[in-house]
Amino acid sequence: MAMNEHEYRELVAALRRILDHYGVDYRRSPPSYDYNTLYDHQCRLILDEVATSWQQHYGYRPSPGALQKALFAAEHSRRFSPPWYKRLLAALRWKK
Repeated sequence: MAMNEHEYRELVAALRRILDHYGVDYRRSPPSYDYNTLYDHQCRLILDEVATSWQQHYGYRPSPGALQKALFAAEHSRRFSPPWYKRLLAALRWKK
């Protein structure tokens, strides 16, 4: 089943939220040509979970190409802020 534009934007936003929530950052992994870095493993797990969740919600599983495209779009649109727990700790330290 083809994904419409609204669903694609939802997928990108969901991936961006997950990447930000867990603090997944490609800049922390060394360059790799065999896709065997921590970042690659994290992305594989995230994409599998998102695809499973998507299938439960929408009744179909996004294609691997659509997932990769959405992942790259999510990465490209990120601001690379610290994970939520580091922002919270920084805010608590700032208020003291």
